[in-house]
Amino acid sequence: MRPLIARGGWLATFLTLTVCTSPGLARAQSADCAFVAGQARIGDGSRSEADLLTGNEAHLGRGVRFSAPTQVAGERVTLGNGSQLFNLSAASVHKGRNVVVSGTETSTVPVLPECPVPAITCGGANVSVEKNGSTDVPAGPHGQLTLANGATARLAAGQHAFCGITGGRYATILVAGPAASTIGVAGDVQLGNASVFGPDSGAPLPTVQVSGGTFKVGAGSRIDVFLLQAPTARVTLGRSVETSGGLCATTLETGRRVTLDCPECGAFPPNTLPAGSYQLTCTNCSASGCVLGCQCRRIDGSANSTSLDLGGCAFGPDISNLNGVLTCTPR
Repeated sequence: MRPLIARGGWLATFLTLTVCTSPGLARAQSADCAFVAGQARIGDGSRSEADLLTGNEAHLGRGVRFSAPTQVAGERVTLGNGSQLFNLSAASVHKGRNVVVSGTETSTVPVLPECPVPAITCGGANVSVEKNGSTDVPAGPHGQLTLANGATARLAAGQHAFCGITGGRYATILVAGPAASTIGVAGDVQLGNASVFGPDSGAPLPTVQVSGGTFKVGAGSRIDVFLLQAPTARVTLGRSVETSGGLCATTLETGRRVTLDCPECGAFPPNTLPAGSYQLTCTNCSASGCVLGCQCRRIDGSANSTSLDLGGCAFGPDISNLNGVLTCTPR
């Protein structure tokens, strides 16, 4: 998976989004996205295609797998029996039985970036959705968002500010497109088992910013975001949760068999034609996964078959036709 411009490029975008600067750390990354926390505990049997970067301690349970080319880093790292890693950076390491580190091991620990959240001003009416009900929520400031079991809230594209979010079992929060959205939460987020939080069909991945101390998701849930930015929160993911997107938090703790992934196409939805001025001079366009392909007109009037990997493009700036070649602003 490749959410950004190149290997190592995701965190540079992460830092831009969070109004931080740390180019040295950005260059140090090995995967396409990172889960960054002061300390982390990853449950037995979990797997990750993202880096795990901790400022203090990382504890990996039995049979945890971090695929190539990910990195696990921390001052103190504990590796459970049968765990498999690629790159390991730790000042102190305790390994259980049958641990495999297939990449490199170093005692140099990267300095983590700060991750401040802009002030989130919530207010206005509370939004409550009854059991198995559904409601549309316009962009803007709100009170508390409360979802009963099986309830669905569809958030319009744009900027949202909630005082808190609470959901029962099978609660669903879908964020519409076509524009990118930021969901701000001044308080805590708690969703029950088998909940969903992510983009609606064909919409870009949202950024979620949490000022509260808790972001908790029950077992079997699915979380798809571009970035979960919760610098003062304890992020708790129940067993068998599947999550995609970068994260920064004070503490990350997961149950067993959790999946930590990177977005397939950055903030772009896969298999969806993106907006852009290229559509004025390109024809026969299609999107396959993260790849946009078109026949684009050159200056001399001839046509050129061209393609563009959207995983390397910033979401928002124009995608254009430059003399028969699809181009974008790299992230």
